[in-house]
Amino acid sequence: MTNHVIKYLIYSIFCASAAIPAYSQLKATDPIPNDWFLRDPASDFLQGISAEKSYKTLLKDRPSRTITVAVIDTGVDIDHEDLQGVIWTNADEIPDNGIDDDNNGYIDDVHGWNFIGGKDGNVNEDTNEFTRNYVRLKKQFEGVDEKKISKRDKAAYEEYLKAKEKLEKLIAKNTEQYELYNNLYQNVSQSVDTLKILLMTDELTQELVESFQSREPNLLFAKGFVLNIFRNIGPENSLEEFLSELKETS
Repeated sequence: MTNHVIKYLIYSIFCASAAIPAYSQLKATDPIPNDWFLRDPASDFLQGISAEKSYKTLLKDRPSRTITVAVIDTGVDIDHEDLQGVIWTNADEIPDNGIDDDNNGYIDDVHGWNFIGGKDGNVNEDTNEFTRNYVRLKKQFEGVDEKKISKRDKAAYEEYLKAKEKLEKLIAKNTEQYELYNNLYQNVSQSVDTLKILLMTDELTQELVESFQSREPNLLFAKGFVLNIFRNIGPENSLEEFLSELKETS
């Protein structure tokens, strides 16, 4: 499972588990569709972008045409399975030969270029634009008396203050998100450990968890919690792998 998948699973599992009554058995639910992000909130009750609905209404019977989308100021996993065959390719560049074949100043820019990346164009660690502005202006303006700012530096100082405010809000948001993930990991880990002890096993399976019987509300919650995880990660992924990635995220 990739980090992108784990973030989605964390969100969906947390939301679903929060709705599980602690005093009743979890009922079987329909699996979340793989294209949930394309669905419509009003008609499908899924927080998607309504792409499918647009195809059936706004774009119905309209002729199709090929377009090229430029991705600005972000990273793209060009090896992602959903993007195979649709990533733009520079026909004038020979891959991985270390030569600027098209003489545009960029070596091996077969699929474009990440200008905020490293020497090879790859973005290993990304930051927001306002974060870069904050770091750039911090040395000049941190701790400086605003009254002593010259007119020439006034605009840059205002930019620094805006970047600082955005960064502080982002830190607060990420801290809250970290605590959410950490609490989720603790709840999942505790539920898994408890069920392992009661079922006398070192490895939980969906079938084993489904067979567990109890009238204790907390144990029923643990059962429903873990079952919901199994239903979301699918048979191709293990519970231990999910826990490991969740721990890394938290």
